Amino acid sequence: MRVGVIGNTLLTSKCVDLIISEGHVLEYVFGLPKNKLIKKANSCVELKSKCEERNIPFIDSGDWDDIADRNVEVVIEMGDSRIVPESFLNKNKVIGNHGALLPYVKGGASLTWGRMLGTGEWGVSIFELTDELDNGDIIATKKVNYSPEDTTMEQFVEMCDLATVEYLKEFLKGNYTPQKNKEWNVRVKNHTDSYEATTVLDFCIKKQIAVYMPTRNPGDSKLKEGWPGRFENNFKKANNSPYPKWFREGEE
Repeated sequence: MRVGVIGNTLLTSKCVDLIISEGHVLEYVFGLPKNKLIKKANSCVELKSKCEERNIPFIDSGDWDDIADRNVEVVIEMGDSRIVPESFLNKNKVIGNHGALLPYVKGGASLTWGRMLGTGEWGVSIFELTDELDNGDIIATKKVNYSPEDTTMEQFVEMCDLATVEYLKEFLKGNYTPQKNKEWNVRVKNHTDSYEATTVLDFCIKKQIAVYMPTRNPGDSKLKEGWPGRFENNFKKANNSPYPKWFREGEE
């Protein structure tokens, strides 16, 4: 299979290794421009040199037209939060990953929300991208179990990455049956108090109500007074390497 890859993270690098090891032809990797790469959590700066060593075109122009018309059967976007233009989707079949179980948890910062929830169970999905965010056909989902007390955020991300790669391998083999996605029912606003947002997330998961969670920025890593101790501990674990580290009010 002739494959293109979009992304510039540790997960992207794992997917590149898988695609090559499975005997597929990797036509290009569409990475991030240098000025954006340094700001990307969980980035993999070594990916460019890895591609160059293997004679794989590494394109970091940021211009989607540079890859829109390349001869590939499928494009894999893994570990990348860029919105793929509709014009590109009209020309290419694109498979993406999501750090939560679709269709029930959509939106941004999924792994951070999952680790903050701290239930010991989360999940990942791969799905076909459309012009509606997190709304294409679901290729596969996989639950991920972890220890709320002992698992660091780095370990949690690694576990979720490995689960994603496992199901990407099955997709590339053709071992999948797409399932229809569905719209979200509840949307949490940007910069909602993290404890309140996580409480809504917990309720929706238990009731199997599809919820859209907000993206996060470094300011959302602020630890607030009055949160329950258990949530505070989960918050500290979730808002830590490889993402912006938590801080207390007044420490900005």
